[in-house]
Amino acid sequence: MAADPAVERREGALTANRIGELAETPIRGAFDVDHLKAIHAYIFQDLPHHRPGEMRSDTSGWSKFRALEGQVSVHEVHYAHDHIEQRAATILRDLGGPAAITGLAPDAFTSRMARLYGDLDHVHSFHEGNSRTLRELTRSLAQEAGYDLNWTSSSVDAAERNRLYVARDIAVLERAFPGLTPQRGMETNNRAEFEASLALPALRRAPGASLEAIIREGLTPITPVQQESTPAIEASAVAAPAGKPLGIAGMALAALSRHQAAIDGSAAPAPYTSVADRTHLPPPSTSSLPIAPAGKSVTEAAPERKSAEYRPSRDPSP
Repeated sequence: MAADPAVERREGALTANRIGELAETPIRGAFDVDHLKAIHAYIFQDLPHHRPGEMRSDTSGWSKFRALEGQVSVHEVHYAHDHIEQRAATILRDLGGPAAITGLAPDAFTSRMARLYGDLDHVHSFHEGNSRTLRELTRSLAQEAGYDLNWTSSSVDAAERNRLYVARDIAVLERAFPGLTPQRGMETNNRAEFEASLALPALRRAPGASLEAIIREGLTPITPVQQESTPAIEASAVAAPAGKPLGIAGMALAALSRHQAAIDGSAAPAPYTSVADRTHLPPPSTSSLPIAPAGKSVTEAAPERKSAEYRPSRDPSP
């Protein structure tokens, strides 16, 4: 079912606003799985139907059909389908936090960040908003390790968005089917593996479509003074009504109650105060959405535009 453009614009504006807040006041944490959940919960706190901070459960399969903007071809991307939280926790634990990558030269730092992004994207921890969450996680991680990682250029137009989609999909498919070659694709009895063996060579022909290239282009060293002057939010107290800290589940419930109150008119939305003392307002109507710069639509200016729908899938092998 096609997404409603008005809903996409509204949701894009809401999440873009929260991501903007995190750019000013990032969430402080251990860069572990709870930190990852807290970032997702903060970005999607206004959209409880996207299950803020809640990781996916095991399924028999999890894939997505990608239709690039302005193109007719479609390819299928396969993600991890089991032990989701355990996989994410292991990846982040093995990274070792900011201390393990502080002091690395730009090329070495880029390689580590690209591997982290690809590994976590393959896990695809959440039902919605994985890319937005990973961009904020890697941005704040880079900041603590001495770099500014600017993802803005990856969303300036359709070509750059497609470039990031392709780079992500290559990384995910390489993890879903390690060492896959055209020859192996011709010999397999697994339809998903066969189709991936056709998709990967085509995706790799796209110019500059690698996570390493995209990350390196957005990477700039920052000074210790810049690092020390950045305020932060604790991951254990992302936001709360009446200024009281909530856990991730509590924050999602608070968001749900605010939305329900706004929808049914039974009560005014509860006062909402973030750690930075910003007041939460009810979701804007689609007629009052912010205007994007340079004449672009809000959807185009939003950090991520969903180009395909996720679907749990059975093992496609015959």
